Order: sequence, then structure tokens, then C-alpha cells
Amino acid sequence: MDLRGAWERLPAYEVVYSLGVIEHFEDLTLILREHWRLVKPGGYLILGVPHFMHVFWPLLRRFAPRITAGHFRPSLKPSGWCYLDGAPQVQRLFTGYWGGFEPTLMCSVLEDEWSWMESSASPAALALFRSLRFWMRLRYYARWLCPAINRLPRWNSSLWSSYAMGVYRKVGDSEDVSQAH
Repeated sequence: MDLRGAWERLPAYEVVYSLGVIEHFEDLTLILREHWRLVKPGGYLILGVPHFMHVFWPLLRRFAPRITAGHFRPSLKPSGWCYLDGAPQVQRLFTGYWGGFEPTLMCSVLEDEWSWMESSASPAALALFRSLRFWMRLRYYARWLCPAINRLPRWNSSLWSSYAMGVYRKVGDSEDVSQAH
């Protein structure tokens, strides 16, 4: 279904969860407005996008050009979602980065790229892929040998975290939006 105008055909929902959608639209204000219109008063909008920035973008742009071409870069970080900060009835509960450094995201993007265009699996791309897979195996065995590692926090950062996330609440007419920010 086309998301544009969906609020006219669908009821409003208590939770609208959007993962991996908004980054494919150049008119980000329009697509965020369409999401917001689907949220009931008192409901929540949860946005998530793969955070192909800083660490990921230079590598993915080179080794997965078909996949990255379908991503509108301003939507890949919460600062690009400014429509929601000015929209009526918006209470921002969280915006930030999530997942820490997670090479499985980059590996899955490379595999997707290669399923579309096998020729893009260059020797350099394969070397990167194998290096990431090796690091992931090392991490798996380190966690297996020393389970205390699993309790260590993941450090989230705009530089290397795998996902950008936002959680917004639609306040009712009688609620105070000033607490939002």
C-alpha cells in the first residue's frame, strides 16, 4: 500500500512502528507527516533507520552502490526529522543512536548488493566482508568463553551505531507539549 494518504483509508493506531521506510523518500517532511497522521492522540510513533553514516557510508557507497543509491542521506539521522519537532501535539521521548558498532548490518547490506549485482563482489569488497565475518566469529567465541562480556554495555554513538531511532508521543489537546523537549 502507498503510505501517502493511508491515513484517509486506515484508522489511527496506538503505535506506528516504522523501521527502514523513511530513508527511501526524498520528501522527508511529507513522509513524516503521513506517519504522524496514522497515530492516535496518546499514541506513539517509533522510527528507525539504518544509520549508514560516518563509518558505514564511505565503505557502503563504494562496495554497495545500488543499495546506498536508494537511501536519502538526510533521513539517516534524527536531526533530519525536524518536521516532528515542529509538528503539533508532538512530544519527543527519545532520539538517538542504537545498537553500538554492529558489523552484521554492513555484511547484510553487502550480501543484498551482491544478490542484485554479483559483479559488485570485488576482491576488496570480499576482503572487507571476510574481515567483518572473522571479527564477528571472534566476538562470538569471546562471549562464549567469557559470558561476562555479554553484560558489558554497547556504546552508542552517531559515529558508529547501526541504527538511528526516535520515539514520539502524540499528546492530546489537554496535555502540555512543553515537556516534550
